[in-house]
Amino acid sequence: MKILITGASGLLGGNLCYLFNKAGYEVVSVYNTNEIRIPNTELLHIQDIASYSEKIDFIIHCAAYTNVDECEINFEDCYKVNVALTNKLVDFANQKNTTIIHISTDAVYQYSEIAKSEDSSLAPLSNYARTKLLAENLVKSNANKHFIIRTNIFGYNI
Repeated sequence: MKILITGASGLLGGNLCYLFNKAGYEVVSVYNTNEIRIPNTELLHIQDIASYSEKIDFIIHCAAYTNVDECEINFEDCYKVNVALTNKLVDFANQKNTTIIHISTDAVYQYSEIAKSEDSSLAPLSNYARTKLLAENLVKSNANKHFIIRTNIFGYNI
């Protein structure tokens, strides 16, 4: 099985590359600005994804513009990464007839102590959260096969 993982230089993407590689899957690690070499993984720049001709079984879309403060200052770049890139990946997933797993954020909810579910009301309060919700809606509306995971990830990057 071959898995394409965007955001390979980030915390989640990099760790997923290592995890799936160790489990014996073929992994294509996709990066944008921070080229990272992960042993036994194929490396692909995001600009080359449209011309990638090999079969892909799953796409795990971890790439995102995650600096919340920068997203408030630089909405255009935030939108390009979080929405426009997602749109391109949905088109690619449909062309490959594969499933896209879109990693979103719990920031689409208004924060409170109450546990959230996918039916909870949404109230994105930042440009980061708004663009992630726009990306979710693109995935839901346009991807033939998809999953959306709303999560919050923190820690140290490898």
